[in-house]
Amino acid sequence: MAVNFAWLDDEQTIMAYRAEGFWNWAEFHQCVRASLFAMHQHSQRVHSWLDFRAATRPRMPAGLAAHAQTFGKRLTPALSGFAVVLGMNQEDIATLRLDATRLMTTADGAVFFADSDADARAWLATRNH
Repeated sequence: MAVNFAWLDDEQTIMAYRAEGFWNWAEFHQCVRASLFAMHQHSQRVHSWLDFRAATRPRMPAGLAAHAQTFGKRLTPALSGFAVVLGMNQEDIATLRLDATRLMTTADGAVFFADSDADARAWLATRNH
């Protein structure tokens, strides 16, 4: 599968979505919907971790601005509304409306476009569980 999911931590507070190879939005959203079963009756808040570093697409698929607004969407009560994104190229990031800290506010929370795993973890650590 071009997009997969797995818990990033033993505490199951971060769900990681990884895009590999040449993927598309339909595959991405199908993966997100499948991951919701892992959060069914989950008692703690879960943050989203989107990793595009293993993708082979030269640019993100069309519709990035609209899809990026859904990266932290609270599709289940367990989801916190907070997401981090890794591996997106600067050209694509420049098309989004981010603040000076590379943060995009969404209807459900916020999405942070991180430069590294350390930056992503540090930002998520500031979000209340």
